Amino acid sequence: MKNRIIGLIILLCLPSLIFTACTESAGQKNTGVYADADTVSSIRQELEDKENSLLAAEGDVFWTSSGTLWHSTYECSYLSSSKTVYHGTVEEAKAEGKTRACTRCAPSDGESVYEKLESNPVSVGDVYFTEQGTVWHSIASCAAIPEGEKVYHGNKALAVSLGKDTECEECKNSD
Repeated sequence: MKNRIIGLIILLCLPSLIFTACTESAGQKNTGVYADADTVSSIRQELEDKENSLLAAEGDVFWTSSGTLWHSTYECSYLSSSKTVYHGTVEEAKAEGKTRACTRCAPSDGESVYEKLESNPVSVGDVYFTEQGTVWHSIASCAAIPEGEKVYHGNKALAVSLGKDTECEECKNSD
């Protein structure tokens, strides 16, 4: 948190340090850096994007105005050429038309998210889901899970981030 605050302060102060007024008045020249309006606008947008990434809450995802993916990290290579990057919860991303998680930034070491889940121990409160489905289950042996499908588990936030955003009706009715 301390690093985020320091980074935010630097980002907020940087424009005033870089873009000092450059005017000539009564034979006196002010020195400073000159940038045209497009450059200033571009740099301001870049700073705003960096600020947004610093202000993102833990667990937030990132997206652009185009495309259908949300990203688990601001540093995803798919976002590198984007001028504007938004952040928020998976639910907010979905409300903006982002239907699934990016498979490039979800894994951090080449392993798919699902491969990583195979070795995780079951924790209290975990939900169950398959790679293909769009629902999560509160019961690992739910009859609604297609036969032969590999069942994964994790917390509900993870399930939602993977597109499993609806509770299974059969599990819900058996509680």
